[in-house]
Amino acid sequence: MSDLVNKVAELLNAPVDLVQRSAEARAAASGTTVDAVLSSWAGGESVASAAPAAEAPKEETPAEEEVVEEAPVEEEVVEEAPVEEEVVEVVGEIVEEEV
Repeated sequence: MSDLVNKVAELLNAPVDLVQRSAEARAAASGTTVDAVLSSWAGGESVASAAPAAEAPKEETPAEEEVVEEAPVEEEVVEEAPVEEEVVEVVGEIVEEEV
């Protein structure tokens, strides 16, 4: 495998370590072997995905979604109690003294 990594690195004009890590990641993502990835890169072929899990997740359409209706919530109306005002009468006497 090291000869294949060196060949691909030379073809891509990239560091061998980078090519090795990239091939390992591509192999894990596509469900193939590192050798298969490196071989395809050396020959210019694309790597076919062995597992359908590599595809992007499909979005659900509205027809597939389950509709859950919530029961209506009754709001409780709270009336405020009337505020009683206290009236205070001030009674006072002014005393004037003569000096």
